[in-house]
Formats: sequence, structure tokens, C-alpha cells
Amino acid sequence: MTEPILTKKDLARKLQVSERTISRLNPPHIRVGCQNRYLWSEVLAYLRGRYPDEGKVITFPTDKGAA
Repeated sequence: MTEPILTKKDLARKLQVSERTISRLNPPHIRVGCQNRYLWSEVLAYLRGRYPDEGKVITFPTDKGAA
């Protein structure tokens, strides 16, 4: 059985985050035409490597110097 290819909207729904968060995370993707597509197994491996706690809490650094 082959793995389905997810759109940004599908991936955001599956991870329960916004599409903008997907853009910020910049997970591994393939280009199909002018759009990114995602393989769930690759995204999970990326998140586990980036967030060893399995991505339970995703925090983004804040720019404290910004006015």
C-alpha cells in the first residue's frame, strides 16, 4: 500500500495547527507543480528529530528586541 500525499491543509488538520504554522515549520516536502506536498512518515520523522519530546509542545522563539 502506498502512502497518501498530503496537501498543506491536510497536514495542518492532521497536526491540529494552522497552515501558517506548517509554513513556519517548513517540513520536508515535494513540489508538485507550484505547490508543496507532504508525506506523513517524513513529516513525523522530521518533527521527532526536531522535537525529541514527539512534538507535544511546539514553541517558537520570540524576538524580544522587536518594538
